Amino acid sequence: MSDVYSSSSSSVQDIEKVVTCGASLNLPVVSRSGGHSYAGYGLGGVDGALVVDLSSMKQITLNGDNAVVQTGNRLGEVATYLWENGHRALPHGTCPKVGTGGHTSYGGYGPYSRMAGLLMDRVVGAEVVLANGTSVTTSESSYPDLFWVWVFHIISFLIDKPPSPNSVYRR
Repeated sequence: MSDVYSSSSSSVQDIEKVVTCGASLNLPVVSRSGGHSYAGYGLGGVDGALVVDLSSMKQITLNGDNAVVQTGNRLGEVATYLWENGHRALPHGTCPKVGTGGHTSYGGYGPYSRMAGLLMDRVVGAEVVLANGTSVTTSESSYPDLFWVWVFHIISFLIDKPPSPNSVYRR
């Protein structure tokens, strides 16, 4: 791949501007949360792509039984935060350095999945930037036609966080 352009974003407004700019130049725009992808999407995936780097968007907030997790967080950061703030857990993989954007969007399988399902099963909402540069919050009741599409730039996920198991068995 060549001619990949990157922009670091720290706010929703930054991402809206980058997406609008990329669209006006007819460039493919790709979001990077963790930075690795088997298909090379963290580098744009195709020649001439504009990569929106979301790694500086790391806010995590708790709201009752839900957590709002921006996609710049790594799985280890989210797991640690949830445990230290209420002994909660999420189904996720075993690599703490994986970004939450891709892991949440495309499954989220891990050791706790037998009990709690996939991480993507726990998503109840997402703040996203659409291809036209506008941001919306999707859920089953708000923009439900976009809720499971996720072919846009995800800013944060609203995740239903189940309680952690009382014990863990290892064979």
